[in-house]
Amino acid sequence: MNPKGDPTRIIYLFTGLIIVLICYLSWESITREKDEKLQASGQELSVLVDLAADGIIRSLNSVRDSLHLISKMPTLREYSFSGKFTPALNKVASSCSELFETLLDESVIWERTIDEKADEYLYYLEYSEAFVRRALFSLGAAIPDPSENPMLINFSRATPPLNKLCQATQQISSLFFSSLEAPFCLLDTIFKLGFPEPSNLRMAEGLLRVSLSDRNLIKHIGIQTLEGNEIVSVSQISRTPFFLNGWVRKAASASRPFFSGPVWFNEGLGRPVWQAAVPLYDLSRKPFALLSAIVDLAFLHELSARSQISSAAQLLIVDEEGVVIGHPKLAKIVLQLNLSHSGKAFENVVSGKDGIEEVNLGGGSFLAAYRNLTNYDDSSLPGWGILYLKPYSEIMSSVWLYAFNTCMIAAITIYILLQLVGMIIAGIEEDEES
Repeated sequence: MNPKGDPTRIIYLFTGLIIVLICYLSWESITREKDEKLQASGQELSVLVDLAADGIIRSLNSVRDSLHLISKMPTLREYSFSGKFTPALNKVASSCSELFETLLDESVIWERTIDEKADEYLYYLEYSEAFVRRALFSLGAAIPDPSENPMLINFSRATPPLNKLCQATQQISSLFFSSLEAPFCLLDTIFKLGFPEPSNLRMAEGLLRVSLSDRNLIKHIGIQTLEGNEIVSVSQISRTPFFLNGWVRKAASASRPFFSGPVWFNEGLGRPVWQAAVPLYDLSRKPFALLSAIVDLAFLHELSARSQISSAAQLLIVDEEGVVIGHPKLAKIVLQLNLSHSGKAFENVVSGKDGIEEVNLGGGSFLAAYRNLTNYDDSSLPGWGILYLKPYSEIMSSVWLYAFNTCMIAAITIYILLQLVGMIIAGIEEDEES
């Protein structure tokens, strides 16, 4: 028999090629299914990130629109200078008023003390008078008539009216300082001393107070000078947080209609807050102060909790530094976790990039889609990062099932092929033997 013409070898060769082809096609099918699943999951996560970003942008834009509306009120556009002379006069007048109040209290105490001691003094005087009368009587001297030569003094009547004296002095002092207010105010107006502030601070404070409500994200609103000094403010926060003057000065020097400030954790609220500001323009469109607000970021936690598509998937929001400010679990926000160095996805989103990356976080692998808010609007939005993470195990569960089914089909196909090949070879061998 010619080996080159042996039909069984040719059949074995073609059978091996078919088996290799089946294995290759199965692997390609599984790989394609995996890539399609990852792509579909990436697109799904991107849509979820865009929806979350849209909700955040609408909330932040509502703050911006509220500040713009308030800043255009005529009460806040008319300003005058705070002055140097008038505040100094008011400070001295306040100090004098406090001094006179103290003196009034002390005079009442002193008069009461004298009244209490008067009876004791009178007792000693009466005793002395009786002693003198007995001495004169024993010496045979003439005893003076008490009605003609009074020796006793009524201390209660002789006590000077200190309380009335202090009250009169206080009134005179008040009139004196009031008479100086007009000329001091005139000097401040002529020389434009001090910093510009709304002309009617009481009306300005009332306007700011009306602008706050329990349904509003703004929890603190105030007016500051361009140097960062607070002029007037109202707040719903029990512990009024401080303003970062460095940021205020930077915002004041930039010619922008809206300033997005930093995020920090407010201990009184127990959650992060965000600062934003708009310039206050006078009637000639020149900025003279800033209208700043502190925004409660509790809505980020609520948004993250509502956006979970599974128990292990999670929406994260980080600030410009990579600190978590939005998470389904409030404890993660309270811990102020910094994720800026937790993977390429976090590094990219903090630096202002968008994309889809694999993330290893907390011992698990996730597929993450991320966006930076400045890529939607860099003129009025902060540089926060939004990431939606979905575990690889959830994404690949259907892929593993598909791979199992594909391998089973390939195995059954190869088994049937080998059975057919065996039958063909057995027939050929029977023909050769016959």
